[in-house]
Amino acid sequence: MFNGDSYGYLANARHLAPMVWRPLGYPVLLRLVLDFAHDLTAVVAVQHVIGLALGAIVYALGRRLGLGAGLATMAATPVLFDAYQLGIEQFVMTEPLFELLALGGIALLLWHGRPSVAACAAAGGLLAAAALTRTVGLALVVPLAGYLIVRRVGLARSSAAAVAFLVPVLAYAGWFDAHNGTFSVTGRDGYFLYARVAPFAHCSVLTVHPGEGVLCDPRPPALRPGPNFYLWRRASPIRRLAVRRAQTRNALLERFAGRVILHEPLAYGAAIAQDLAHYFQPFRTTGRRDEPLTVWRFSSRFPDRRRAARAIRHYAEPKRPLTAPALTTFLRAYERVVVTPGPLLAAGLAAGLLAAFGAGVAGARRGRGAAILLASAGLVLLVGAAATSMFDYRYLLPTLPLLPLAGVLGTVSLARRAHLVRERIARAPAIQETRP
Repeated sequence: MFNGDSYGYLANARHLAPMVWRPLGYPVLLRLVLDFAHDLTAVVAVQHVIGLALGAIVYALGRRLGLGAGLATMAATPVLFDAYQLGIEQFVMTEPLFELLALGGIALLLWHGRPSVAACAAAGGLLAAAALTRTVGLALVVPLAGYLIVRRVGLARSSAAAVAFLVPVLAYAGWFDAHNGTFSVTGRDGYFLYARVAPFAHCSVLTVHPGEGVLCDPRPPALRPGPNFYLWRRASPIRRLAVRRAQTRNALLERFAGRVILHEPLAYGAAIAQDLAHYFQPFRTTGRRDEPLTVWRFSSRFPDRRRAARAIRHYAEPKRPLTAPALTTFLRAYERVVVTPGPLLAAGLAAGLLAAFGAGVAGARRGRGAAILLASAGLVLLVGAAATSMFDYRYLLPTLPLLPLAGVLGTVSLARRAHLVRERIARAPAIQETRP
């Protein structure tokens, strides 16, 4: 299945140059698969194998960290069976690869109590690859650095992880600069950030520079559309900017959005918090400002058959899109029922973070540290998407391998702490009686 981004990824897979809108990681995978198989069906097959690998890694990591088979299975269940995870694996989209790279890097850090220099370097490299697949992966450097500092792994290991992360990212930024004239991973960050703040921005509290007046939406915030309108629609104020050069326009939008955030931090924080609360609702619902949920559902037909046919023409047989009606009917029914509840993910996040007050699995610190790292990684991915883009359930999917395992580890850690406290209280009278 195809989304608007899919066509850009497929086009870029043919010539592999730094993309202005998105980094190059996923087109590299497409090129490798399509050069070998010459069929888009192989891409979908690889992504479903990645989905199985995600579940296997979560289960193996849980067992490695001291969980029993039942608890490790519980942690792996969401990523293996969630209908929207299965759906995204059917799309020509980045999420399966991004999830694998992010989870793989974290698993390498957690596999041993004290990771080796090689493991730290490999983890940094995988997280760099994740960042070059989806730019929100750049935020993963925060929990990575925090974990290495708290665990006191030493200068050599920390340096290996930092170098392995920074060198690929900086090298790609240099390559991007050579092609697009900006030292960055992408060239449209300002567009996304403007779209994020435009629904609530009040130009009356800003110093509006010449040429920026068209960016101020005169409608009250309650009547404004969502970020998608400001980013993609022809009627967006971005289209009315007099600036023609793309890099200059992006910089102008970035500066304007930065001033909005500086002058309205509470509104910006409220927008982020609202998106986070939306992700954790019991049921999957979308409003007029959100990316429609129907975009990510199994489709019984191709909404744009001509565009899909053009994309398929270079990579697949037959030449026109086909559907399997019986399987599609089953999958559409399946996704109405088998969805990871938002409150369950919220509970996993909370338990993972609260593990800081718990005791390690089997009396060790590894389970507690792992829970905090997994929960922190899931949180920064959600906050990063909410802060720089828009609400889209697609952005929730990379937390499926992280938050359930964090929740199980955190719950075990907290339960062990509670048990130790009860034992201490129970022993207290006996200790007092033995005193002379």
